[in-house]
Amino acid sequence: MQINVSGKHLEVTPAIEEYIKGKCGRLERHFDKVLQSSFVLEKDPRHGFHAELILDVEHHEDFVSNAHHDDLYAAIDQVLDRGVRQLTDHKDMLRNRKHTGSERHV
Repeated sequence: MQINVSGKHLEVTPAIEEYIKGKCGRLERHFDKVLQSSFVLEKDPRHGFHAELILDVEHHEDFVSNAHHDDLYAAIDQVLDRGVRQLTDHKDMLRNRKHTGSERHV
C-alpha cells in the first residue's frame, strides 16, 4: 500500500510520517484491498488541527474521513479510527451479501 502525507500550513516532519506509517498497518489488517492512503494534515486556527484521510480501495469509490482536534496526533488517531470503521463496514457488507434469487428450497 502506498502512503502519501501532505500538509497545508504545516510542515510534515519525519516523526509525523513515521507515526502515520506505523499506524497504517491497521488499515491493511482490516481490509487487504487498500491500494493507497492519502493523508492531508492542516493547521486550522479555529479548531487546532484538521486531518483528512482518503482511502483508495479496489472496486469501490474512495473512502474519505475527517477529524478535528487540538492535538495533531489525536486528530491522526481519530481519522484512522474513522477510516478503519468505514473499511470494516464495507468488508462486512461484502461478506454478508444476500443473494435472494439463488435460494434453494428443500
